[in-house]
Amino acid sequence: MAFDFLRKTKRKEIMSAPHWLKIEPMGWEMPMIIIIILYSIATALFAMFIVGFLNYPPATSWTKIIVGCIFGCGIYAAALIGIGYISKKKPLILTERGIIGPYFIAIKWNDIKSYKWETFKGPTRMANAPKGGGISLFIRDERVIPHYVDRFGHTVFANMGYFFNQDQITKTDEIFQRLGIGKIKMEEMLGLIDIK
Repeated sequence: MAFDFLRKTKRKEIMSAPHWLKIEPMGWEMPMIIIIILYSIATALFAMFIVGFLNYPPATSWTKIIVGCIFGCGIYAAALIGIGYISKKKPLILTERGIIGPYFIAIKWNDIKSYKWETFKGPTRMANAPKGGGISLFIRDERVIPHYVDRFGHTVFANMGYFFNQDQITKTDEIFQRLGIGKIKMEEMLGLIDIK
């Protein structure tokens, strides 16, 4: 069986199941004019790189020219993908089979060990959180190093703008309780803060 890098099979399975809850991301939506400007800047930098590389004296062999063009195209593609990534906002969906969101987020219910609610207000408030502060879902999966935790020990869902209102928190608690997934216990915290 081939390695499913983008988890397409898992994503398709989770997405095809009946949807229970949808969380729309909050935060700043990138206007189309800024997207156009960023794409234009990336294109201009790519063109300047290629012209500069081709005019650089050591680039006399075809091998160096081809390698330089491939390198330039790689940087250009990465810039376009990055711009596309930050400009799109997709919902976080809880289905009968698991949780699915943009790109790398595809979690089956049996992969989730426990969960908690993480509050972001005061000094921990994120820029994309609601004005009074936001509450986001923190998931502990089966991995030794949790996959859905950022480098500061916070949930990646908050970084992506997924904040839950009280009604969504109640529904999510009911879903986790029905599936037999408990809240994170103190001994599981491993230095993580802000238990609710």
